[in-house]
Amino acid sequence: MWRNLNNLSLRQLRAMDEVAARGSFVEAAKALHLTPSAMSETIKTLEAQVGLRLFDRSTRHVSLTEAGGAFLQHVRNSLRQLDEGMQHMADLRQLHTGRVRVMGATSALACLVAPCLAGLWQPASRLKVEMRTALAETMVRALREGAADFCVASLPRQADDDIEHSPLIEDQFGLVGHRDHPALQASQVTLRDAQDFPYVGLSTWSVIDELLKGMADLPESFAHPAITMDDTGTLAAVLEQGLGVAILPALVLHQMRQPALRFTPLAAFPPRRVEISRQAGRSLSPAAQALWEAVSRQAKTLVGLPGIRQIGETPA
Repeated sequence: MWRNLNNLSLRQLRAMDEVAARGSFVEAAKALHLTPSAMSETIKTLEAQVGLRLFDRSTRHVSLTEAGGAFLQHVRNSLRQLDEGMQHMADLRQLHTGRVRVMGATSALACLVAPCLAGLWQPASRLKVEMRTALAETMVRALREGAADFCVASLPRQADDDIEHSPLIEDQFGLVGHRDHPALQASQVTLRDAQDFPYVGLSTWSVIDELLKGMADLPESFAHPAITMDDTGTLAAVLEQGLGVAILPALVLHQMRQPALRFTPLAAFPPRRVEISRQAGRSLSPAAQALWEAVSRQAKTLVGLPGIRQIGETPA
């Protein structure tokens, strides 16, 4: 009849392994820093629990019984699995392995997350980092379903919000164009100041379209872009030619890294709050926690760049 082995201890398993390997209670006791009597008692207790004799003892030698040899295979398999488990935990703790899944706006991933990755990597690292862009609603769903560890974006708030948000930066909207463009030379501009120039826009729907749609006195030129494309790389190339102006968050301009372009803040445009968000009450893995903290530090290095402020900071 099968016995209840819930009281088996790791000490007993290691004791059996050492006695079998060394053929001596005395030598096994030394290896485990036990007294010979304590070692003998440990093995006796183990034999009592399994209900079989595991070792044949003589004055000069200790050998496994048939049952002991069979049981030893399971003992060593268990010890190996435990050792591998402890090593895996150490690797996770030291960021040698693990997986981090981050979602966000393209500009946030490029300017806030990507610069932090080098600090996480170590020689022979098996760490995996997945970065994906998505709409805000998709990010919220991914957090709730556990498909993302955290997001770096401007996520919608709800009354029953179960998402934990930590502020990073305030991202101003502005007009972007060639640095010599006449509409961009003031410290701040309005859409009226640039209404006589072609508007260059993105073909995909964005928060900028939402803002423009809600403006009662929107200039006609901004209601119908003269040039459209679906990626910011092409947008930057068009603006570099001096063909018009675009409306962009400051973070997008910094993502472009185009010295030929200039950003001028737009008056009366509410800034975008960029936050780092995760599912409330869900623990992050060590690697995800390390990246979360690194992103928070990276955000502070961006404050002071054109159009980037601390949340709550009064514009100059």
